[in-house]
Amino acid sequence: MNHSNAQNPQKESEASQAYSLLQAAVNSTADGLLVVDTEGKISIYNNRFLTIFGFSEEEAHDKPDEVLLKKAITKVINPEKFIARVMELYATPEAESNDYMELTNGTILHRYSKPQILEGRVVGRVWSFRDITEQKRAEASLLKSEQLYRTLTDNMLEFINLVDAQGKIIYLSPSTRQILGDNYLEHIGTSIFSLVHPEDLEGAIGKFNQLIVEKKPVKAEVRYQKSSGGYMWLETNGNPIVDEDGSVTTIVLASREITDRKLSEEKILEQNSKLSAIADALKNKNEQLEEFTQIVSHNLRSPVSNILSLLEFYEKSDDEAEKKSFIKMLRESSSKMLSHLHELNEVLKIKQNKDIERQWIYFEEALENVKHQLSILIANTQANIVADFKSAPKILYPNIYLESILMNLLSNALKYRHPDKTPEIHFITIERGAGIEMMVKDNGLGINLKKYGHHIFKLRKTFHNHPESRGIGLFMVKNQIEALGGEINIFSEENNGTTFTVKFGE
Repeated sequence: MNHSNAQNPQKESEASQAYSLLQAAVNSTADGLLVVDTEGKISIYNNRFLTIFGFSEEEAHDKPDEVLLKKAITKVINPEKFIARVMELYATPEAESNDYMELTNGTILHRYSKPQILEGRVVGRVWSFRDITEQKRAEASLLKSEQLYRTLTDNMLEFINLVDAQGKIIYLSPSTRQILGDNYLEHIGTSIFSLVHPEDLEGAIGKFNQLIVEKKPVKAEVRYQKSSGGYMWLETNGNPIVDEDGSVTTIVLASREITDRKLSEEKILEQNSKLSAIADALKNKNEQLEEFTQIVSHNLRSPVSNILSLLEFYEKSDDEAEKKSFIKMLRESSSKMLSHLHELNEVLKIKQNKDIERQWIYFEEALENVKHQLSILIANTQANIVADFKSAPKILYPNIYLESILMNLLSNALKYRHPDKTPEIHFITIERGAGIEMMVKDNGLGINLKKYGHHIFKLRKTFHNHPESRGIGLFMVKNQIEALGGEINIFSEENNGTTFTVKFGE
């Protein structure tokens, strides 16, 4: 320490006491303090200064002030620069300095210097040193983290968006340029939902609200609008950033393009649909083949076998009358077999002829033609036939099919009339959506659907001991209707009539 010239004991004691108080105050500060006079001698320093620069208190007392100062300077990483700065400050004694320095041990100091003024005159400089090593390291680490984050987000293939709790965009990674174009930053401040395809908007908002409420990550597949036109499929993962009070403040949206995958999925679905249609068609073909096989096996085998037996009997017989009888029976068996072949041929025509010509037909006219053909049967049964075609008076349909449908449904109702009731048969048409439906209701014998329902529309299936039952009519009707994209359904109770509902194809 510097020492003044000898004084009287009382003043010396007072000065010593004042110095002690000053030194105690200086030592209580958290910063390292140093006061250097204009001649470069240390007049005051504190313990923090010694600690920062790596001196012990004993070491400081053992060294003259000039030596301590020079020793301190050697601990600076760039002493020449520091000395040059000190000389610059002493050349302008009233100037202040506020900067940083680093010691050889890695300590980073905030350095502040201001002139020491006594009675209006600069007598030295006051230096303060604060250890900011950890602060600088934290700042460097934060900067490095920010740089790393920027590097990652700026170079990753995923599209990174930050939005607030209302969906307003607050950050877009440069990769979003692929979607939004070179002016992608202009979208900051707009709603993220303004970019979503209208068909996906409701689902996207639902997922967003789910994230806000549950505060858990969500995943969504959404189409985003491209600046070049059209839309791009993105798989987006939303992750919430939750504040201390539990509210969602920011949402990180990380997205990747899945357009090719979605197109592939659509193609697969389309192919599956086509394959399913082909499979259904093959199934129907197999069912038809099975039905035809059964017909050939059951219905043609007997006539053929009968013909062969009759021929054998004919060849063995010498009786002309008997031979004439065999010839008659041969004709009957051949006629029956020809009838079966004709029925099969009609069914095959229906199956194959889906492009048959259509024309506008009035239901009333078609029904009148059918009633005319069945006039004897209608008269004999005294049937009451009621038609209401006001709601849908006409239809674009093949005439031959419509009359066939009406013929079979009407003759079916007349044929299976209840023996104790006068036949009541109602025909009603209505428009339903883009199509037309027809209902045919009777009060006849009815059918036990629980027992026979699965056989109703199959070929050669009969459910009453009627002499004219062949099991062909309903099978033909069903195939005619379905060949043109329609369907037929039945509602019936035994002894309580039957209702057929026909939905004509569009």
